[in-house]
Formats: sequence, structure tokens, C-alpha cells
Amino acid sequence: MKRYKFYLLSVFMGLTLTGCWDQRSVTDRSIVVALAVAPTSKPGLFTWTYVFPDVAVTVSSLPSIKPGDQYYFKTVTAASLAQSQSHVQQALSRGLFMGQLKVVAWASTMTTEQVTTLMNTLNHEGLTPKVYWVITGRSPLVKLFYATPQEVVPGLYLSHFFNCSKCQQFELGRYGWQFWVDTETPGISPALPYATGLSNINELAVYGRYGRPNIFNGDQTQGWAYLTARANKGTLTLPTQQGITTLSRIHGSKSVQVQLVGGALHVTETLKLTSTMSQIPAGVMLTQKYLLHIQRLGEHAVIARCLAAIRVANQTHTDPFGYARTWFWTNNRGASRIPLAQLATLPIDATITVKLTIVGQGVSV
Repeated sequence: MKRYKFYLLSVFMGLTLTGCWDQRSVTDRSIVVALAVAPTSKPGLFTWTYVFPDVAVTVSSLPSIKPGDQYYFKTVTAASLAQSQSHVQQALSRGLFMGQLKVVAWASTMTTEQVTTLMNTLNHEGLTPKVYWVITGRSPLVKLFYATPQEVVPGLYLSHFFNCSKCQQFELGRYGWQFWVDTETPGISPALPYATGLSNINELAVYGRYGRPNIFNGDQTQGWAYLTARANKGTLTLPTQQGITTLSRIHGSKSVQVQLVGGALHVTETLKLTSTMSQIPAGVMLTQKYLLHIQRLGEHAVIARCLAAIRVANQTHTDPFGYARTWFWTNNRGASRIPLAQLATLPIDATITVKLTIVGQGVSV
């Protein structure tokens, strides 16, 4: 009898330690694949929209189901994540499960303080993975989660969009843990993609110490991407006397030196880029002189975008490039004279050098 009891106890402990007791079928869970948060007109209250895939969809039923019916949304009003989960659970016949969360979106009207609180709360949520993508945009945010013909359940367009980082011209995607790290690290202003629509994600939202984010336009966002080595397939359209010349697949590396002089960050950054010439005007001969001319035009265009990004960063007292962080990590003793919270607000005096080389011809994705 004692051996029998010991055997049962061993089996029970084995199941507990391996987690088998918590194994549940997908059809027994309400799986959240996306979450959208936006403030309401009442202080302290937010709308929380949970996005669920329709688990009833099967391969055979897909042709007869509209893309919009492959997901369903549940929106509640609550002051916190936990309260919103309680409200949502009341409308579900299955247990709410956050373990497959892929995207978190919040309204661009949320302040730095509100966003930081949200990220800290999600970090404390044990079952929530930290590799969800983050994005901000204009309300209503639900439009960012509409199904497209490209995806079927349980796929999510935004998740695949950011996962395919090398597919995009500029790598704007940020994981939740990356954004959270930037909120906690002195010397860098947190930044994430700003979307004006599901297929229009080419701007950047940069958060200062307080208030709403500052939005970098398309050119300024490209400058930020070049300065942070996030250009994968950059494209430049260059007007010349003979017509339009286009450079594509622009990417490369960077080297940065940062010093603090007179209360300002003196930055010396060199970008070494390569590109492909994908379009030239009719009748133009590809001489060495013409290639050098196009390379110089391309360098000037990249520098203009980089300086535009630095200019708006200075105007908004932000540092999405992490220049102050670079200086802080290599000058801890000198940084002790400056409050950590003010590092990312230091003015930036930058000298940018771009070396662009055309390495081939033809259009290639």
C-alpha cells in the first residue's frame, strides 16, 4: 500500500512539474492575438479592444468566410489592464489567454506616462510574451487589425509585416521588450512605428520625457533609419538634367563617435552605404563620370534626410538615435554631473559623412 501511494504521489508531482495539468485545447481558450488601447474623454479611463481569431474557421470553410469574419473584436472601458480583462472575460465562454499576443497598439494621443505604465503592466503579466510588436496610430485603432486577403486565421497582417523585417525598406518594427528597455535606459528616447493606415506605416513616433509623442515625417524617419543602421532596401529618386535616376537596395553600416562639449553632444557619424542603380534616363551612357555624379547626388540626399531627423530631434528635445546613451556608456564618471533623466534632452551637434557606392544595376527586391 505504501508503494502504491508513493507511485501516485510521484505521478502527481511529475504532471505538476511538467505543466501537463495546464494543457488545454485551443478550442477551450479565447486566444488574444492583438490588443489596442486608447484614452477616453474621461480622465483615467481607456478603451481596450481585444482581437480574437475565430477558432471555428477550418481549411475547408475558409473560401466561404469573408476576411472580416475571421476575427472578432471585443471592446471594453476600464482603468487598467486587469480590469479590462475582467470585463472581457464576462463576455467570453472560454478562458482569456494572453500567451499568443502578437501586436499591441495604442493611440498616439496617449502620453509618455500612460504608455510607460502600460508597458510596465504588460511586463508584470506573466502569461503575456514580451516579443509582441508595438505600434501607435490614430484612433480608431481597430482598422490596423482588419483582415486582408494576404492572411488567414490565425495569422495577423501586422505581425507578418514586422516579422519580415528585411522585406521592408526601413526596419521600423520594435518588440515590446525593446521599447520597454528604451523607456528604462538613460540617454535614448523610445520610438516606434506610427501608422496612418494598415498599408501606410512609414513614419516614426518619438516619446520625450512628458506628453504626447513627436511624429517624424517620411523623410525624417528615413534619416533616423540611416543613422541607426536600419536601412535594408532604401530607395532614392534623383532628378538630373537628363531625367530621373533611381537608386535602390540602399543599406550599409555606421560608425559613431560622441563627445560632450559645452553641454551639447558633438556627434561624428560616418555611413558606408551600397546601392543598386535601378533606373536611368533614356540615352544616358553609364560612364564613370556619370556614376560618380549619381553617387554624390545620393550622398547629399541621404545627408539631407539625416540632418532633417537630427533637426526635429533638437526641436523636440529628444534623442531617438541613442547618442547620449552611447556617450553615457563610455563616460560614466562624466555623466554623473548630469541627471539621468535629462541625458536624452541634450542638444545634438552632428557631423554626418555618407560614402555611397553603386555596386550594380537592375531592379531587384
